Amino acid sequence: MWGLISFTFLTVTEKQAAEIIEARQDEGFLHSDKSVITESGFFYVIQLVPELDLNRLKLGFAININERLSQHRTAAPTSVVVKSWPCKRSWETTVMDCLASVGCRLILNEVFECDDIEKLLKKGAELFSILPNPGEKPGISEKSPLNGSLAG
Repeated sequence: MWGLISFTFLTVTEKQAAEIIEARQDEGFLHSDKSVITESGFFYVIQLVPELDLNRLKLGFAININERLSQHRTAAPTSVVVKSWPCKRSWETTVMDCLASVGCRLILNEVFECDDIEKLLKKGAELFSILPNPGEKPGISEKSPLNGSLAG
């Protein structure tokens, strides 16, 4: 005996399809030249409430420092950027662990109480002085299949 097969077709109008395509392009999909995830940005040190506690710091990564500071200022209107360095997104946790190891204690969500900001900034300068330029990629070996000329 044959069973019944049910088909459900989901469709969109031509206008809706155009809107979906436009939104996906704006988000960096569909072969647009806009990146979906930007790897290069900045690691920052922000004093959240300098008038109350100079040693309360927010450590983190941002693509745009000014936008990130504006976001923090919605909750902490007097926050200020103490220092920032060019950084890759993938370095954020390692850099945070390194800088926080200099007399800092976690309060919550990347916010730390730090004993000596100058010591933390010095450690950051040392670290970033040995890290490569985050915007540069290593060259491709002639033996790599990525260059299309793999010689056996």
